[in-house]
Amino acid sequence: MEYKINNKQTIYSGQLLWCLDVYHKCSFIEDSVRSQFEEMLGTDILELNRSFEDAYESLLFAAVCELGGHKGHYKSLHQTDLVYQYAYNGMELSIFINHIQEIIESNDKTSDATEIITALQAAFMVKEGIRDINKFMRNHLTKITGSDYQIPFKRFDFIIDEVDKFIGK
Repeated sequence: MEYKINNKQTIYSGQLLWCLDVYHKCSFIEDSVRSQFEEMLGTDILELNRSFEDAYESLLFAAVCELGGHKGHYKSLHQTDLVYQYAYNGMELSIFINHIQEIIESNDKTSDATEIITALQAAFMVKEGIRDINKFMRNHLTKITGSDYQIPFKRFDFIIDEVDKFIGK
């Protein structure tokens, strides 16, 4: 995929674009599910299962690493409102990537952490996180409804399909 930035043609890796696309989808769906349950139950049910958010955050971390950054740059990115603007306010992908590159190029980091992660590692983490949230939601929905049968929860199934394609399953 290509984007024009400052009249230059920039080509980004497919792994970078995939990570940011799936990150955006996960954050958007999580926010939607959280809002619906807050309205229905008057409680923030997804706060009880943080492993999913931690899992999909690995995608953003992997995207930073794909651009040559590390954990310190990722943490700096989260000190800004750029992630929120990208995930929920429609910031263009190319602008978001440009901001990440600026953080990396200026070596803006909030810690000395230099760990890195690959897109493939993040994909496996997301898959596990989705399994966890699906199980949590199925159990919770079954309990809330008092059903004798497991209530299905399929909100994230299409993302599991995308992850499986990415990892080659």
